Amino acid sequence: MALHYKFFLAGIIFVLLGMILGMWMGMNENFLYKDVHAHLNLLGFVTNFVYGLYYRGDREAEKMPLPKVQFWCSILGMILITPGIWEAQTQGALAWLTIPGSLLSFLAMILFLVVVIQRSRSTVAA
Repeated sequence: MALHYKFFLAGIIFVLLGMILGMWMGMNENFLYKDVHAHLNLLGFVTNFVYGLYYRGDREAEKMPLPKVQFWCSILGMILITPGIWEAQTQGALAWLTIPGSLLSFLAMILFLVVVIQRSRSTVAA
């Protein structure tokens, strides 16, 4: 499967989880986990979809090794940050997961920056 589709699928999974959480919060009138909901929708869906759109538009970039590392940093970051924020809302023992999750998500964006800069230089030279 092409990398851009992996980003799209991950984004869709994260937004579905965010929507389920949003509906649950609305039905229960309990908005304690609004930060988790926001991160699933924005960091999980929007960011991964933007990554996917870029790689769909630049198929040469998609073939580079760095985007694959970026993908896994993004996914693992979300997998860690989501329960970390959830636990932080209730002073839970797993709140520390927000730290590696945030760092991985940040690293994914830094890697994306590197890819875009590398591609901008290679397309200018071509």
